[in-house]
Amino acid sequence: MGLSEGRYTSARGDTPARGDAWYRVALCLWVLSFFTGFFVLASGFNSDPDDYSSAHYAAQVPRLLGVTIVSVLVPLAAAAAAVLALRATPPRRDQVSPSAVVLFLALTGAGICLKFGIDAILQAAEFAEHSPM
Repeated sequence: MGLSEGRYTSARGDTPARGDAWYRVALCLWVLSFFTGFFVLASGFNSDPDDYSSAHYAAQVPRLLGVTIVSVLVPLAAAAAAVLALRATPPRRDQVSPSAVVLFLALTGAGICLKFGIDAILQAAEFAEHSPM
């Protein structure tokens, strides 16, 4: 492996190391997880719960489950990409710390999205059983 402008390159010498690519993917997915976290938070928000019947809330449970699954998968994909960046060869000292930070933040984001999603599902299920109307 050779050095080209201070960066590791492949054996051919023309492409950046795989760790850089995985780190960029992890970072982009982590940024995208902010939006999915917002979507799961907004999907479970009920501004005036007594406007709808219990049948409406019963129908919302599968939609909320789907939104929760998608919102958790995005930060988990970011965490997986961060792990691949950490395990990339050759290891680079300037890449290990940022990848570890993205891994920690992505796992934290997945936990937060899961909490918001479960809370929204439980609230919709409760409103489906005992309508606030």
